[in-house]
Amino acid sequence: MSQLVKQGYYYSTYSEAMKVFLTIYFLLYAVEAYTFANISKLQKDLFTNYEKEIRPGENQTIKTEIKISFYLRSIKEFQEIDRKMGLVGTLGVEWRDVRLVWNPPDYDGGLNQTFLPVDKIWTPYLVLTKSQEEIQPILSNGFFCSVWYDGNVSCLPPPTTFEALCSANITYYPFDTRRCILQLYVSGYFYSDFKLIPKSDTFNRDMFVYDGQWSITSTSIYPFTHHIDNISFELLYLAINLERRPETYLWQISPMFVLSVLQLLVFVLPDESGERVGFSLTILLAEVIFLTITEEKLPKTSDVPILVFKQFGDIFTSIAILSGVIWASRCYDKAKSKESEKTEETPGVEQTKDENMSGKSVDKLFLIVCSLYTVLINFFCYMLAKFS
Repeated sequence: MSQLVKQGYYYSTYSEAMKVFLTIYFLLYAVEAYTFANISKLQKDLFTNYEKEIRPGENQTIKTEIKISFYLRSIKEFQEIDRKMGLVGTLGVEWRDVRLVWNPPDYDGGLNQTFLPVDKIWTPYLVLTKSQEEIQPILSNGFFCSVWYDGNVSCLPPPTTFEALCSANITYYPFDTRRCILQLYVSGYFYSDFKLIPKSDTFNRDMFVYDGQWSITSTSIYPFTHHIDNISFELLYLAINLERRPETYLWQISPMFVLSVLQLLVFVLPDESGERVGFSLTILLAEVIFLTITEEKLPKTSDVPILVFKQFGDIFTSIAILSGVIWASRCYDKAKSKESEKTEETPGVEQTKDENMSGKSVDKLFLIVCSLYTVLINFFCYMLAKFS
C-alpha cells in the first residue's frame, strides 16, 4: 500500500513539474497566430484609397525596380520554318509597393505575409516583344501574388510556354547550335519609369526536365536599352544557348565514311568476277539515298552544312570510280577477246599483254587519284568545320 502511495506521489509531482515547464516554455517561445478576421481587416486597410492604375513609389521621379527571374522546366521541339522554340517555364516578378506596407503587431503580430489577387493590385504590364501570336501580359488575372509586410510583392505565375526566336547555324550539322532569346518589355511606360533587374544572371534549372535532342550550354539574363527615334526603352533579354546532341544522328554519318572506303575497294576485285560495275553502282546509289535522307532531316534554312558538301564530294568520287571501272573493264575485255583468237602471230600475243597491262594501269591510276581525292575532301571538310 505504501508503495502505491509513493508511486502516486511521484507521478503527481512529475505531472505538475511538466505542466510548469510547458507553461514557461510557451510563455517564452509562444508562436503568435492570426485569424480570418485579421486577414480581412488587413486587406480592407490595404485597399483603402489604393489605386492600382498608379505606379508604386512615393517619389514618381525615381524608377521602380522590377526584379525578374526565370525558372526553366523543359524545352519544346524547335520549329525550323518559323525559327522559334518553345521554352516551358515560369517567370518570377518582384517589386516593392510602399502602399502595401503594414505593421504586423497591429494584426496579432503573426501576419507578416498575405496573398492578394493580381487584378486588385498594381502589376507591371510585362509582354514579350517579337511574338508571332497575340500579345498577352505575363501577369494576367487568375492567380495571386505574395505580399510581405514591408511592401515587397512577389508573383510567380503558373508554368507556361514562351516562344523564343532563335538564330540557327546548321553549318556543322549535326553538331549545330541554337541561340534563342526572349525579349521582355514593360508596355505603357517610359524609360525613366522602370528599371528591369535580373534577380539572377542565369536561368533557374532546379526543376528542368532533360530533353533528349538538345543540351543547354549556357543561359543568361541581361538588360538592354533600345533607342528608336530619340525614344529609349529598356528590354530584358533572356537568352539560352543550345547544341544538338549528335548521338542520335551518328547513324547518318557513320555509313558515309564506310561507303567512302568501300568504293575504293572496287579496284581490288578481279575483273573476272564480273561484279565491279555492279558494286560501283550499288555504292553510288547508296550515297544518293543517304543524301536524300540527310536533306529530309536538315532544318529548312538557307545555310548549307558541311555534311552536304562531303556527300556531294563522295558522289562525285563514286561517279569517277564508276567511269574508271568501265574504262578498265573495256581494256580487260579487249585483252580477253584478242587472247581467244587463234593466231600464230607473236605481235598479237604481245599486244594482248599490252592491253591487259593497260587495264591494270587504269585501275592503279584511278585507285591513287580517287584515294587522294577522298582524303582531301574529308580533310577539307574537317578544316572547314574547325576553323570556320
